[in-house]
Amino acid sequence: MENSSLFGEGRVLEKLREWRRQQAALEGVELYRVFTNATLETTAAAKPSTLSDLKEVKGWGESKISKYGEDVLRLLNEGTQDISEDDPTKAKVQDTEEKVLMVGEFIAAANTALRSLRLVKVRGELGEINRRAGFAFFTLKDTNHEAAEATIQCFIGSRNLEYFSHLLETGAEVIVAGWPNIHRSGFFRLEISAVEPVGEGAWLKALEALKKKLEAKGYFDQARKRPVPALVRNIGLITSEAGAAVTDFKKNLGNYGFRVFLRDVRVEGDYAENSIVSAIRWLNQNRPELDLLVLIRGGGGAENLKTFNSEKIAEAIVASRLPLITGIGHEKDESIADLVADRSFSTPTAVAQFLTRQREETLRMIDESGEIMARRIEAIISENGIQAQRQAEHIAEAFQRSLDKISFAISRLSSEMHRGLGRIFTRFDELSRKFSDSFHLYERQTLLWKNAVAAAAEKAGNRIAVLLADETKRLEVLQAALSPLNPEAVLERGYSLAYTASGKVVKDAGDVKIGDELKIRFSRGRAETKVTKIEK
Repeated sequence: MENSSLFGEGRVLEKLREWRRQQAALEGVELYRVFTNATLETTAAAKPSTLSDLKEVKGWGESKISKYGEDVLRLLNEGTQDISEDDPTKAKVQDTEEKVLMVGEFIAAANTALRSLRLVKVRGELGEINRRAGFAFFTLKDTNHEAAEATIQCFIGSRNLEYFSHLLETGAEVIVAGWPNIHRSGFFRLEISAVEPVGEGAWLKALEALKKKLEAKGYFDQARKRPVPALVRNIGLITSEAGAAVTDFKKNLGNYGFRVFLRDVRVEGDYAENSIVSAIRWLNQNRPELDLLVLIRGGGGAENLKTFNSEKIAEAIVASRLPLITGIGHEKDESIADLVADRSFSTPTAVAQFLTRQREETLRMIDESGEIMARRIEAIISENGIQAQRQAEHIAEAFQRSLDKISFAISRLSSEMHRGLGRIFTRFDELSRKFSDSFHLYERQTLLWKNAVAAAAEKAGNRIAVLLADETKRLEVLQAALSPLNPEAVLERGYSLAYTASGKVVKDAGDVKIGDELKIRFSRGRAETKVTKIEK
């Protein structure tokens, strides 16, 4: 059962992805702008059955539910039915059980069945048209007399009304493309995504009306169109990779170093318009290295080229930041895309030949400019060489004149310097003699001072020696008188000194008591003792 569940979930996911691809093509946007892969996977796993269930699924908001909710629920219901067909047990249960649906569930189931029709095209006559702010309602009546009373209510939103409003005219026969849907209020309607007129006359009339509309917007003005770059290397090519136009275009480009980046699109059918618009936008946003875009397709009948008579494609070309060249159909064909493009050519081959000629012309101009520049440089060098020689001669003459003036000035300064140096040397000799005389005088005076100082020093020395001898005798007399009073002398005679622990000299036996520690000092050495007996 677990494997069966996973298998069923995978089938639902594939259906959701296919629906997203078709929806993105219709809207002309990238897949992720409809839903991301993660949101589709979460939705397939959650298996929501009502709009309220969708609110609980990550990636769904109010706007997404309003826009895509009913479509996705119908797809999910289809997936459930498919799975039950693979499981005989479930099929029997559904056959034997009668299910009662709520109104909303019934509408969702009915829409699921209607969605199995996919995008439908219906031909009829436009009845009463009720235009509102940004959208419109109208009826589509059957043109078959046997079913003249058959009508369909249609709704067209603001996004598509902008492009097809000029085709909505009461009584006109048209083919509409859209999605059948039962509204929540219970009435059936066809939600329109495209409108095209029926009949060659009506189609041509509509085409002329569209041309006038776009011309009034300035889409065809030459002043608006961008010039094709003179140097083109990187080309964004928009066409079907399966068509012969790709081969013709690349073959006629030649070997000029062009780099072609192909964006595969549908060039006819219901999804071609949005596919081309999406490619123009994508290349503008994601390939900054491109120099220009090329939109081409091979020949075909008027029916095959209808895609390129599109207001959406015209808007995308005008909004492109890159210049765009078209090559659509045959010589006589001219589409809206050709009129809006910055440059247009009759065929894909003609576009390639134009780019090749432009590259050849650019290379030729470069070669010619190089030769002209080389000759000009030679002329400048030659002309400047003559002028340089003349300037060199003028400079040499001016230099010689300057050198002569400088030599004369140096000679004069040399003579003046010689005379000046003579005066300086004479003065120096005079000063040298005066200095020598002064030095001899100073030398004699210094010698006299030296002799006087020596005599005074000798006299002072003699006086000091007499005084020292007298003082020495006097000290000897004093030493003899003090010697008996010196304690050291007493100790030498066999006496000793006693001190208390505090260092006080003991003079009386009453100063100590039994047990006191005393320190004894002798003439040579010391000793410690303790008082054991006292005699006073």
